This record gives sequence, C-alpha cells and structure tokens, in this order.
Amino acid sequence: RSPIAQDPHGRIYYTDGRFPKVTDATIATKGDGNHPTSSYRLGIPAPTTAPVCTVQQGGDVSDDNPNDDETRFYTETFVSDYGE
Repeated sequence: RSPIAQDPHGRIYYTDGRFPKVTDATIATKGDGNHPTSSYRLGIPAPTTAPVCTVQQGGDVSDDNPNDDETRFYTETFVSDYGE
C-alpha cells in the first residue's frame, strides 16, 4: 500500500525483481488474465535530450548599457501520470 496517508489514488508499490513499480486499482485490474495488468516504473524517467533555449534579439542591439540588462532563470518540471 501507499506510504501516503489517505492516498487518493490508492496506489500499491511492488517490484518485479528488476525495478520498483507503482500501480492502482484503475490500471491494475483492466482486462483479463494475471493482475496487475499495468503499472508504471517508479520515478520520473530522465529526459533523453537537453532543453534548448533560443535568444531572439529585438529592438536596438547597439545599446550596451549594463543597467538595463536582464538575467533569467528557467526551470523544467516533469510531472507523473498522477499529476505529481
């Protein structure tokens, strides 16, 4: 069972001997045959490619005033099928 108290998804965690997995009643009991019929590998998969950002110059690019420069930070977030 889930270590999260009152887990709204009713998740169950287990391993198949290779990877830890997670499932819930909605996906584990679909179809006929052995259960669970479906699961997710626990965790969020690592991205296969790096994010790419492109800078587009606009306006007067000859202005070298350091007082109006901007510093930006970007965050990339990965979300599971459970919305977490």
